[in-house]
Amino acid sequence: MRVDEIRFIRLIGSAFEFPRRHMAGGEVVPLNIHDHAATHLDGRDLVVQIKLTLRLSADADATQESEESGDLLRIRGEFELAYRLSEGDALSEADLMAFAHVNGMMNAVPYWREFVSSTLVRAGLPSYEVPPFNPFKIASAMRAKSKPAQEPAAD
Repeated sequence: MRVDEIRFIRLIGSAFEFPRRHMAGGEVVPLNIHDHAATHLDGRDLVVQIKLTLRLSADADATQESEESGDLLRIRGEFELAYRLSEGDALSEADLMAFAHVNGMMNAVPYWREFVSSTLVRAGLPSYEVPPFNPFKIASAMRAKSKPAQEPAAD
């Protein structure tokens, strides 16, 4: 199987949280971006869901998205992308997830970038440039996770 076309990309969910009560004093730390991808086949279409969250946290060590966190700002976007597949050999679950994490993210990030920018502008906040998506970094991380652990050599 191979991808013949992108059928659609659409925003299917979003949230903007800006609890102003947290903005009094304190040091502001860099924004963190978290992502999640899922896939399923629908006939000849591969449907990919990408969830992205941009967080500004008062806790410099905050790495996981948490409802109890002291976030100063949170923007979430969930995108659904449908790809038309040609006939051919079936793809493994690992192939589908690799496609979602690399191609799905690469196609969703421009829409995410615009969503973040316009949301911040509408809220009267300073703009933020979402960093460029690096597919090589994602692919390398996925390869590293899939390799079996090396056993130490016997002396």
